[in-house]
Amino acid sequence: MRASRMSDWMASRATRSRWLLWAGVSALVVAVALAGWLVYQNAVTASENQDLVVHTHQVIEELNATLQGLTDAETGSRGFLLTSDPKFLDVYDRGVVAVESHLSALEALTAADPAEQPELPLLRQRAADKLANIVLGQTLFRERGSAGAAEHLASGLPKTIMDDVRAIVGRMEAREQELLAARQESSDTATLRTNLVMGGLMIAVVLLLGTVGVVVQRTLRAQQGELQVAADLQAAQEGLRAILATAPDAIITIGASGIVESFNPAAERMFGYAPGEVIGKNVSKLMPPPHRDEHDSYLRNYLETGVAKLIGSGREVTGLRKDGTTFPLDLAVGVTQVGGKPVFSGILRDVSERKAAEEALRTATEEARSANRAKSDFLSRMSHELRTPLNVVLGFGQVLQLDPLTPGQDDSVTHILTAGRHLLNLIDEILDLSRIEAGRLPLSLEPVLVDTILTESTDLVRPLADGRGISIELDTDDCQRYVFVDRQRIKQVLLNVLSNAIKYNREGGSVFLSCSEGENERWRIAVRDTGRGIAPERLARWGTAFDRLGAETTSIEGTGLGLSLSRGLVEAMNGEMGAESVLGEGSTFWLDLPVALEPGPALIGGSAAVDALALPAPHGPLVVLYIEDNLANIGLVERLMQRRPNTRLIVAMQGSLGLELARQHRPDVIVLDLHLPDVPGDHVLAELRGDPATRNIPVVIASADATPGTVERMLAGGARAYLAKPFDVRQFLATIDEAADQGTGGA
Repeated sequence: MRASRMSDWMASRATRSRWLLWAGVSALVVAVALAGWLVYQNAVTASENQDLVVHTHQVIEELNATLQGLTDAETGSRGFLLTSDPKFLDVYDRGVVAVESHLSALEALTAADPAEQPELPLLRQRAADKLANIVLGQTLFRERGSAGAAEHLASGLPKTIMDDVRAIVGRMEAREQELLAARQESSDTATLRTNLVMGGLMIAVVLLLGTVGVVVQRTLRAQQGELQVAADLQAAQEGLRAILATAPDAIITIGASGIVESFNPAAERMFGYAPGEVIGKNVSKLMPPPHRDEHDSYLRNYLETGVAKLIGSGREVTGLRKDGTTFPLDLAVGVTQVGGKPVFSGILRDVSERKAAEEALRTATEEARSANRAKSDFLSRMSHELRTPLNVVLGFGQVLQLDPLTPGQDDSVTHILTAGRHLLNLIDEILDLSRIEAGRLPLSLEPVLVDTILTESTDLVRPLADGRGISIELDTDDCQRYVFVDRQRIKQVLLNVLSNAIKYNREGGSVFLSCSEGENERWRIAVRDTGRGIAPERLARWGTAFDRLGAETTSIEGTGLGLSLSRGLVEAMNGEMGAESVLGEGSTFWLDLPVALEPGPALIGGSAAVDALALPAPHGPLVVLYIEDNLANIGLVERLMQRRPNTRLIVAMQGSLGLELARQHRPDVIVLDLHLPDVPGDHVLAELRGDPATRNIPVVIASADATPGTVERMLAGGARAYLAKPFDVRQFLATIDEAADQGTGGA
């Protein structure tokens, strides 16, 4: 009886073992198949998304290159119109070729999916319009000279077309950025999902294999059907090997000592090694220094402390191929226990293409920034070159006004000076814009009382308002607060906004100024007018350089730079500027400025402008040495000195000659230009200050270089004063008189 029960128990145990074996094998096959299918789907998705990411980068690069080509074409054409130098047309021609090349590339990139960039035909049309408009400007210049080119530029059409192109490119780039973000997120998600699935798969496979092994061992001892069990187990292992062999990512397993135990075909293709060259070797063989030397210590630290640095998470590492080349990898590591010993599984993916795409995007971004910096430098140089002839125009115009003129002559000279000063203001605004864009605008931030700057600004524009019968109403109840700004720059902004409120107002209208508390510890200044207002579709473009928001069709003069410059100045002072408008009722422009604490007591000083021509000539004879190579500027100063009979003018057109004349004549004052044909002006100043014979002669710099850095450097180098061309003749003479009074000459 006992033997029978034992036989039944053994039979029952064998049955249970057999069923457990089949269940484990079935679960293993299903898990491996499901995991393999998921890995394959995720890998396909990740690969497709990565291709789309690269595609998006290419579209963005071509958009920026198209816009840069148009900019180059326009820059070359403008250079030709300004200088008549045909070499600028080479720049124009290269720009035209680049535009067509990059537009064709965009069409090829989006041919498979025209809905990706529905505005591409519009971009091609507006680019063609822009190139045609540039050709029109060149034609007018050739037919009618500078007048034809000026009329063409003043029409505003070149600017309008270019703004349309920028807006279209901006929208297309924004759409690509949205697609890029979505595709990148999808790619990252698929990669992470694949890594997690493969990590889970490896752990599950190891656990199932362990379970199956135990079952097989028990079954072999419990029954005589061990051959069938072994066959089933072999089939499961072959299924697992098939999954690992077809996995798109490299899968490597190592033991506790870092020795490689498995190396799938994807790993073979990735590293260039055959399995026999890696299995049984330390996995550090696949790592470049210094990671190779650190790997075993990481492994020992984990086994001793249980603290994981890589396990259970993903990170980017560097791999080493058999040929010695390195490449970037995404690595996910998992660990499980098999037979009481840890087994580590790593899933690796080559991300070289993704990194290359990211680097290409960074390069394209840097090239765009470099182009923008080049544009700012070009504007700065052009403004400097325009100041020198403008100094002559304004200087001789002022000299003409000093003599009796007929009414007609006086009217003509007034027009010359008005136009010259308008051009000077335009040059200064362009220079300020280029400094703001380049991040080189010098600011002197200090606590400023809002009521004071509003009162000063309204006093300056009140005559302009009175001339049109416009009232200015200032509500100062909430203006007794201090803001942290640059006094000169904030007054420049207020004068611009107030001038616009008066200029674009109706006859007999009103301008209202008020203060209120803003957000984020800022104080708001609002300027409201009763003009015709701005249409909603144009209001969104306010602050765009050279965009007059429709006013270009009126008789009101303007350049479209004022609001753009004002917005840049306010933002440079850590503030914000905004606009609101109702068509037919008026507009409101507001400034939100950082609040400042009320400053403590301070000494307040002032200075009065001196009308030099109304002052008596200095006592005794005065000797002035003028070191300048421009004949027109020399002629202007000679005309001025003719009004000072006691003043003797000595001219040197070279820096070296100027040094010799200074030592020989020991003048009372030296006027020095910085751009000389033989020696830089700053070197001449250093020589004068280093020679005991000329050390005490006051030097006045007169230069078209008006950058703050140059001014500060010259004054620190020993110059007594710095006059930026074009200078006011009264200020010029007053500065010479003041320098002569304070200096000791060559004595």
